[in-house]
Amino acid sequence: MENPGDQDGTVDVPMEIPIKVDDETKVICKAENLPEGLTIDPATCVISGTPKKPGKKTVTVTVTDEGGNSTKVDFDITIKPKGEPTDTNKAPKVVNPGDQNGVVDTPVKLPIEVSDEGKVTCKAENLPEGLTIDPATCVISGTPKKPGSNDVTVTATDEGGKSTSVKFTFTVVPKKKVNEGSMQNGVSEGTLDGKQIVPSASGNLAKTGASAAALAGFGMMALSLGLITALAARRRKEQD
Repeated sequence: MENPGDQDGTVDVPMEIPIKVDDETKVICKAENLPEGLTIDPATCVISGTPKKPGKKTVTVTVTDEGGNSTKVDFDITIKPKGEPTDTNKAPKVVNPGDQNGVVDTPVKLPIEVSDEGKVTCKAENLPEGLTIDPATCVISGTPKKPGSNDVTVTATDEGGKSTSVKFTFTVVPKKKVNEGSMQNGVSEGTLDGKQIVPSASGNLAKTGASAAALAGFGMMALSLGLITALAARRRKEQD
C-alpha cells in the first residue's frame, strides 16, 4: 500500500484522496480520525467528501486482504479556512514494503519506493543491527547480526520540509545450523570419526573419507570369507 503523504484541503471545497493498494485478492479499507465531512470507500479505498471545518488530523488507513493480512499507513490531512491559500507543495509518496524477513549473516537489500517532484532524503528508525538506509536512494541494505523483531519506521522528506512515513516489522531469524544429525529413510545422519555420514537413497549409510574406505575393506573381507567357506563345504560334499 502506498502512503499518499500529507494532504491539504479547504473548508467547503470537495476533495478526493485515492489510496493506492497492490494486492492480488479483494481488500477492505477503513480510515480512522478523518476530518469531519470526509469518508473512505471500503472497496475502492478512496477518501472523499467536503470538509466542514478547519483543523489538522492524523489519519490512519488500514487495508486488510481476504487472508486477514493487513497494512497501515499514517498521514496528516490539514483543512484550512475557506479563502486561505492552499500549499501546493505535496509531500512525498512512499510505498510500504510490508513486513520483511531476514536471516543472520545473510545480506539484505530492500528498496523503499518513493515518488516526489523534487529531491528527497530518507531516514530509518529501529533497523535491525547490521542494516542501514542510504539517505539518497532510500535502499536498506547490510547483513543482520542477530535474531529479533524490529518495528521499523522509514521517513522520506522533500526539499520543502514535507515528509511521509511508513512502518513495518523486520524479523531476523537465526542462521540454520548444519551437520547436527537428521533422519532420512529411517537412518540417522551425523558424523563418525570426524567424517560426515550421509544416508544414501536406498537407506544404507554412505560414508566419506577414511570411514568409507574402512567399511569397504570390511565388506571385501566378509565376501572373501563367505566364498572360501562355500568352496570348502562343496569339496567335503564331493569327497563324501
